[in-house]
Amino acid sequence: HARRLRLPRVVARSDAESERTATAVAGNVEAIFATLARELLPGFVQQPERIKLQVVAYRSRASYAALMREMPEYEWSAGFYSPAGLIAFHLEQPSDEAATALLLHEAAHAFLDRYVVRRGVALPRWFGEGLAQYVGNSEVRDGRLVPGQKARGRYELWRGQHVRVDSEASLEAAQLQRALRKGEGPGVARLLGATPETFYGAGRELYYGSAWLFVHYLRHGAPDWATTRFPQLVLYLAEGYPDDVAVRQLYGDPDALEAAFRAYAKSF
Repeated sequence: HARRLRLPRVVARSDAESERTATAVAGNVEAIFATLARELLPGFVQQPERIKLQVVAYRSRASYAALMREMPEYEWSAGFYSPAGLIAFHLEQPSDEAATALLLHEAAHAFLDRYVVRRGVALPRWFGEGLAQYVGNSEVRDGRLVPGQKARGRYELWRGQHVRVDSEASLEAAQLQRALRKGEGPGVARLLGATPETFYGAGRELYYGSAWLFVHYLRHGAPDWATTRFPQLVLYLAEGYPDDVAVRQLYGDPDALEAAFRAYAKSF
């Protein structure tokens, strides 16, 4: 029996056994929206509310799979956001932290689509996924999201001992750093020009990782970027400006930006 909770912006449902699951999910999404508005885009006037966002948290991968059979375009994912106004994901994740990161990622997509981007505009793939990864890989400290602060590792009980496990953010960054040391990874030019087929293709892990760290660089690469250039970039892209034009206008020559980004990513 699915439980439901309605909040000002969100209706959450879950078939999980705990009655608190829907409450927690709805509250988390509302809190994420408030944090993103406050931290990422201070003073930005959000688009008006249309309809409440529907969020469905399935207790198991099997129950989520039934939905996936009806929506094959999302079949490889553990969760998704649909512009129709739906977030769906399953709770059968490796850890509570992984489930939280997944919800953060999809809620970031929803926030951008519903409150930031002008209707009819499609964000560049690298920016939409990069910002969602940026949010999903951020630390949650004392119940509050700290955007840009890389999620830390955790201790898990394994064979009677507490073993430290690296966070997904640390593992993703390490994978990209190994690729960069080998001269691999898409780089800025290929990120900016990536089609959905390329971004979600065979090399999607490197594209996701590169997009995340590129967004991180564009916000934190200099002390004032988070309050100056990055909000301007969001506004340019939200209005439909070509991403290469917006990036060049705000951050300069792409070749110089490529070198600076790779150095930033390698030392992340």
